[in-house]
Amino acid sequence: EAITYQADQGVFLWIAEDCAEEELVKQLEGLQALFRSPIVIGTRLIDVAVTFGIDANAARPMAQRASSALVAADEAARDGRRWARFNPASFEEADWTMSLLARLDHAIEHDELWVAYQPKFDCQSGRMIGAEALVRWSHPEKGQLQPDQFVAAAEQGGGIDRLTYFVLDRALASIAPINRAGRLFSVAVNLSVS
Repeated sequence: EAITYQADQGVFLWIAEDCAEEELVKQLEGLQALFRSPIVIGTRLIDVAVTFGIDANAARPMAQRASSALVAADEAARDGRRWARFNPASFEEADWTMSLLARLDHAIEHDELWVAYQPKFDCQSGRMIGAEALVRWSHPEKGQLQPDQFVAAAEQGGGIDRLTYFVLDRALASIAPINRAGRLFSVAVNLSVS
């Protein structure tokens, strides 16, 4: 019998003491099977997605293990897997992932983010008629980060508004002089559904 703890945003912590990994995996598979069918609330069917993260290192403090298991669950969800084991070699990556929103705020404030422009051409005339604004992050230690490494985190963590306004401000400032000079030039900015 195990105690289950509830954390924020649909995160649950389950401590399985002295449980062999093979038995734990069977339990996770069984829990996963429970959520394959939608949940019925009133007359509505609600699909539920569940992923699990495991940190089996009993020598580490519980708070670190909980954070590590959460990172592993996020990796499993991202990779389309049901569960993942936390890799102790990825401590640095876990720290990076867990503080990504704070680092993103810092990046906006310290000009680490910038906007690249993908040109749009008129096929008949061959003239460039606009561009698509694409956010980029030049991190001082990690180098060039791809948008898929930070945009999804901004969406999930509530930071997408600030990132979107940053891109909009930069894009409008870039095309304003072109339009003021009398040339019609448009810029497209991707918006998050959230």
